[in-house]
Amino acid sequence: MKSAQVLEILNDRFDIKGAADDISKIIAAQNVRILRVRELPEKRFIDMGNGTVLDTWNNEYVITLPHTDLPKHFREGMPWEEAGAACAELQFAGHTGWSRPSPVSAYSLVKNNPTGSQIDTSIFKDTKEAGYWTNEKVAWDERNVRVVYYGCGAVYYGVKGGRCYVRPVRPASV
Repeated sequence: MKSAQVLEILNDRFDIKGAADDISKIIAAQNVRILRVRELPEKRFIDMGNGTVLDTWNNEYVITLPHTDLPKHFREGMPWEEAGAACAELQFAGHTGWSRPSPVSAYSLVKNNPTGSQIDTSIFKDTKEAGYWTNEKVAWDERNVRVVYYGCGAVYYGVKGGRCYVRPVRPASV
């Protein structure tokens, strides 16, 4: 079926133009304004010299060291709940308050690399081309959470009981 045929069928069943007009009126009625556009810093990652970088885009510290330099349970994939507890108990670089990253934070580390890992391995050492947990459950099924795959640079979902890695983060303001 061609797109013109699909549009013709939809136009026969739905008032597409009327719906578009309604949406425009709703958006206009919201009185939406951009208050401030944040300038992104020129230098994104600042090496703190302690196995972390300050991610200036997300205003958080991210652990860069290989998994082998972290406590034993970070060396292998682990279930989501265990990853959250491991981050909460982590004392690293003189700090506590580590957690699983948000999907936005975790995915923002993805770079467009035509071949190989989709994360800068010169900064994020020993990153596995595997799933990395985020802190967000999916809305449609609380047994699943968002997972970032640095091998292909995509965000999917994974079952909480599955085994993924975790790259701990901590807010810069803590």
